[in-house]
Amino acid sequence: MSQMFSVSGRFDTLELRIKGIEDKLSQILSRLTALENPSSEVAAEAIQLPSNEIKEGDYVYRSLDGEKKEIRVLALYSAEEDVVCELIHGSLDWSGEGTAEVGTKQREQVEAMKKFNTLSYTWGSSEKKGSVIIKGHHFPVTENLESALRNLRNFRDPASEATTGVTPSFWWIDAICINQEDVLERNQQVNLMTRIYKKAVGVHIWLGEQADDSEIAFQVAHQLAKQKPQGPGHPDVVYPETSAEQRNIHRKALAKLCARPWWERVWVRQEVAVANEATVHCGSYSCSFHALTLAVTTLNIMDEELGFKIVQDSPDSPDPAPDLLRAPAFRRAYILTYYRTNAGRGPVATYQDLRTLILHTRSCAATDPRDKVFSILGLADPDFWNLKADYRLSVNQTFILGAQSCIMKKQSLDILSGCQNPDKLNGLPSWVPNLTDGWKARPFPTTSQRHCEDVMAGEAPDFSFEENEKGCVLKARGFLLDEIKTLSKETPHQDATPGELDTVSSAWRQLAATALENKKIYVLDQGTIAKYKDDGPWIQFLSTHTDNGVAIPRSATQVKILGDYKMATSLLLPSEDEMICIGDFKGLKTRVREHLRKNGVRRRLRITKMGESKGSVVLVPAEAREEDEIWLFRGTSFPYVLRKVEDGYVVVGEAYSDRYYWPYLKKRTKEEAQIISII
Repeated sequence: MSQMFSVSGRFDTLELRIKGIEDKLSQILSRLTALENPSSEVAAEAIQLPSNEIKEGDYVYRSLDGEKKEIRVLALYSAEEDVVCELIHGSLDWSGEGTAEVGTKQREQVEAMKKFNTLSYTWGSSEKKGSVIIKGHHFPVTENLESALRNLRNFRDPASEATTGVTPSFWWIDAICINQEDVLERNQQVNLMTRIYKKAVGVHIWLGEQADDSEIAFQVAHQLAKQKPQGPGHPDVVYPETSAEQRNIHRKALAKLCARPWWERVWVRQEVAVANEATVHCGSYSCSFHALTLAVTTLNIMDEELGFKIVQDSPDSPDPAPDLLRAPAFRRAYILTYYRTNAGRGPVATYQDLRTLILHTRSCAATDPRDKVFSILGLADPDFWNLKADYRLSVNQTFILGAQSCIMKKQSLDILSGCQNPDKLNGLPSWVPNLTDGWKARPFPTTSQRHCEDVMAGEAPDFSFEENEKGCVLKARGFLLDEIKTLSKETPHQDATPGELDTVSSAWRQLAATALENKKIYVLDQGTIAKYKDDGPWIQFLSTHTDNGVAIPRSATQVKILGDYKMATSLLLPSEDEMICIGDFKGLKTRVREHLRKNGVRRRLRITKMGESKGSVVLVPAEAREEDEIWLFRGTSFPYVLRKVEDGYVVVGEAYSDRYYWPYLKKRTKEEAQIISII
């Protein structure tokens, strides 16, 4: 496999290995110096390695002072055998002043608070088969955490100014630094996590041991991160010549790296977003998160815009949940990049919308389901949302509280876009997103359009909550648009081939064209007749009007790839000849397929009747049944399909209608709006 690397790639790999050897030699020389000169400062620090004498009993945590915003920092020593640690208390409110005359204990606390890094990792198996030694006591940890600590204990981050020898490096690690058995402490520390990750020197991301060509993925990331010459006198960048087979290997290596469990972990959004620096580790290899971002961005563009599915492997085993969407691995990585730019380290970093954050956690993995809400609170405005992590609440109470906040604080029902649970599994109300279940269909992108504003302008809030024997009920006022009578038979599946997508598109367009010819669809002008015959207008509909259907030249996609496009072409992108298999690079047919993959999977097409008026073409959930109803509510981006049950309605899912129902809606009066119970 190594023979397939370019010469420049082999040099990059060699440089990484040489650097690792130099670090090891430096540590050995430092220890020898300490032994030869026991009076030196280095020796004085080095010989303070805690005794590894094992004591009986479990390690007992010392309480934290919540008023002082105290945290524990792990001092990790560069031992060769056991993982030896100590826990040091320090305050997040420490300013760095008055440190010149403090004693040894206080100086240790100061050093820990100045130099600590955070560790972002997956717990892996919940069984704690690994172990570290804290103050002479065995402390059980997961095997993945022990592996991370063994690899990182000799890592020296230049930014932390850590010395060589056995002087410890300092870390904040949730599984060790928080007493997980103390619920009140856990609540307090989780609510401080955004500050902890912000104060740290940086975050170190542990993806696991080297495997699945991970060294190739890191080599590609390093090469993509190289900047092209900025002007005369700068060294030239060598662009490797690679074959189609090599580029395919590169893409698969990166895809497998992004498919590791860490990317699914729900807490990583906050951990990566606010960190000052972010470094990714896999075995002995490491690179900046930014470098890996460049490669992942390219893969995401290939998937989202080009439909070049070669970067994804088919599942090795039968899909355990075939009715649920599988999120592309590199899309998860791309979303992390978005949050790091917009919520953490970017030039316009700001608080994020809680609804968007909650819906993004749905496809994430969490040991505790409540963390699907608690993990992202640090990225939302605390003064506006006024929510805090509280592990005394049940899972359902947590999900309901999150949904209620989104509705009442924003005066919007857009949180219903995450509701795909008409059977009310897990005992949740149908108006609360079931975050423990995966997506059945991808939610439509919300827009600035808000329905019913003209009809009910100036009215009091249209939402309220009521508790009864059935649970928490949402009362909402809106308009009944129509009742479902007929549905298309075709619906694309998530692994559909280009040919299968074309078949579904043709069937849907024929259904719409027939409705037009039979004058069952409202027509603004004669130009609309061609709407479902031409690719451009059809793209507008399938994209929910986020794509104007105008042909985009290749250069417009190139600029979206961060870094050096020429390097990306050399290492990852398919050649012109390879693109033949999926059509034009950004041709209209390719974009029809792109939007069918995004918005058509697990959905069907239907024609509404709109009462006595002509109807419109509507996308509805695949679970929709005949006699389900389509409703519009004030303050929502889209209509919703509701199902009438004995005690009210349940939410089936979103519907998307083209904009031709507006003449019908404008004829309605606010007196026609109905208050219904959604259970």
